[in-house]
Amino acid sequence: MLEGMFTCADVLDDLGDDAPSPPVLLYRADIPPDTWAGLLADGHYRRLTDGCALRADVTEDVEHRACALPGPLPARSVVARTSAAWVHLGGVAPGRVDLVVPPGRRVDPSLDWRCTEATLTAADVVTVGGHPVTTVTRTLFDLAFAPDAAHLWTTLVALCDSGADPASALAAVTSQRGSRQARSLLAQLVP
Repeated sequence: MLEGMFTCADVLDDLGDDAPSPPVLLYRADIPPDTWAGLLADGHYRRLTDGCALRADVTEDVEHRACALPGPLPARSVVARTSAAWVHLGGVAPGRVDLVVPPGRRVDPSLDWRCTEATLTAADVVTVGGHPVTTVTRTLFDLAFAPDAAHLWTTLVALCDSGADPASALAAVTSQRGSRQARSLLAQLVP
């Protein structure tokens, strides 16, 4: 290594036992780019999203993923569809957050999210990491209507394994665009 150069591990080691515990979640916007890159490269943190990393010694969970979403999210919006599936299941984080807003609600455009209007009931939403997120059953319902739903089969199965109720989702399908596909997929998931 070049003289005078040091790794992030060197800095943490030099602090010893008096060092404060590093944060569980680290946000890219809160630290210099070189520090961000070093903490990831040295294995102290692992990336959850482009803007958030989780301390390497912490097991990722639904709360961490929800807190990793870019924020603040628009008022009265709910994390939905593939983004809700990621919050519930993990895997590869979506590039943009899918949100549902009440019909007629205007949301300023953003590169961080895409919005769809829908009416949700209180039973369709849970709070995770301070964010409203569609339940696993509502997420299953929404994804069954997605144009690429057949390619999301493993996600649909995983949602069922995580507690989604395909029979309830199937019963909620009404005559609307995509309902034939949604019924077919959901019927295959009903035990």
